[in-house]
Amino acid sequence: MPLVAAKCTQCGANLQIDSSKDAAICPNCNTPFVTEKAITNYKTYYEYKIEKADVHIHDEKSVETRLKNAEIFFKKHNNIDKAYELFHSVANDAPGDYRGWWGLVRVKTNDFDSPEISRKETDDIKYYANCAFNVAPSDMLDKLEQTWRTYNQQVYKFHSKLSLDKEEWVNQLLTAQANILSLESRITLLSNEIIESDIICKRRNDSKLFYFIPTAIILGVISLIGLFTNIFSKEGESSILLPLLGLLYSAILAAVYVIFKCIKKNAEQLNQEKKKQKEKLIDTVNEYHKTKTTLLEKISFAEKILS
Repeated sequence: MPLVAAKCTQCGANLQIDSSKDAAICPNCNTPFVTEKAITNYKTYYEYKIEKADVHIHDEKSVETRLKNAEIFFKKHNNIDKAYELFHSVANDAPGDYRGWWGLVRVKTNDFDSPEISRKETDDIKYYANCAFNVAPSDMLDKLEQTWRTYNQQVYKFHSKLSLDKEEWVNQLLTAQANILSLESRITLLSNEIIESDIICKRRNDSKLFYFIPTAIILGVISLIGLFTNIFSKEGESSILLPLLGLLYSAILAAVYVIFKCIKKNAEQLNQEKKKQKEKLIDTVNEYHKTKTTLLEKISFAEKILS
């Protein structure tokens, strides 16, 4: 089949395609397109251009003034809204002047320096660009189309990368949520252990065993007195048995008290360590929550851009 003229529906490049095929890929922007739509796009482009070729600007001075002021607001004052308003008025009042349409494209893309735009915004800007192509002089058309193709490729790369980043952010979000659930379970378990330890420590009140010390001291003193008395009285080994048993019992009481104090101290230290561990886990959970919030914001941004 003979080749027919067509125009890429994505970047606007002029093409020669086989009309017998349903679809093809643009060699300029590597974007697939439907053959029939590309041919229609070409016909619409040149028919519109021919129809608008005889359009004249009646208020040329006003248009030039608005274009000049729009440039000042855009480049000098960084007033995007005012520049857009002026370019838009030129496009409405002088649709045959490509500069109004192209000014809208420049404003919307920050002079082709901001590819971080949504797909919906891309479609809107593409409309302005096509309007500029339709009425641009032949000596400017190639330059405008090349600028648009270059920018369009940047937008495509940005969207592709953002799509991959979004998948990674979703995976990170799932990991963060799983870690939060796991850590919160550990915090709950530690909290229960701390409560149980506090209850046990309160039950092991020193006052309940406080009498062990005076009892042990009194019994020990009495036993020592009895022991020395019996030794010096030389009444025999049987007479010192009772004081020795008293000393032994006194030592046992003292040992029980010391052991109790050590056990309680160790329990309190262990409880303090658990509390510190719990605080660290809570800090970690808070960090994961911050990460989760950041990821949700990124995912929301990506969805807004890619929608």
